[in-house]
Amino acid sequence: MKGRKRLLMKALKKGKSLMGELTELSVTEKDVSADTKELNEKIKSLEEENKILKEKNLRLYADYENLKKRVSKEKGDIISYANERIIMELLPVIDNFERAISTSNEHNDFNGLLEGVKLNFQSFLKIVEKFGVTEIDVCGKAFDPNFHEAMNVIETAEYEPNMVVSQFQKGYTMNGKLIRPALVVVSKLPTEEKREKNETDS
Repeated sequence: MKGRKRLLMKALKKGKSLMGELTELSVTEKDVSADTKELNEKIKSLEEENKILKEKNLRLYADYENLKKRVSKEKGDIISYANERIIMELLPVIDNFERAISTSNEHNDFNGLLEGVKLNFQSFLKIVEKFGVTEIDVCGKAFDPNFHEAMNVIETAEYEPNMVVSQFQKGYTMNGKLIRPALVVVSKLPTEEKREKNETDS
């Protein structure tokens, strides 16, 4: 009888322990379930956010591509318009050349043709000046590699060394920027004077 009672007490104790474990397990499962639900909601939220960002990124890329095309077109239009302006300014010069040639042929007037060409040349110079083109002043100036290109060097006593004596071809700047250097002849001391100068210096 005592033995049976002892066994019964042990069984009850074990049963209580198992019930406690089951309760703890049930609570843990509830926590896991709540955590999983929260995690799933976060994943869903992040996926939605990612979708919105992707769409925004695609829109931004499309806007950028459109802007690039528009800028490229506008740049092309500006260049075309600039060329058109220059041509429009030059058309009267062409007209004047045609008139001068025609008049010269009709009247066999060489002097008249020459005068017409001179006037036309002046008109042409005014047009290029209007667009910021300026001739580089060279003769009697010190040689400057930023604006001059030496084609030859001559010994002369008439000029100081490294001075521009003459030019083969005129140079031009456009709005202060070099567009063609002047091709020039540069002076240097004659050999005899150079020797004398060295002797004087020493």
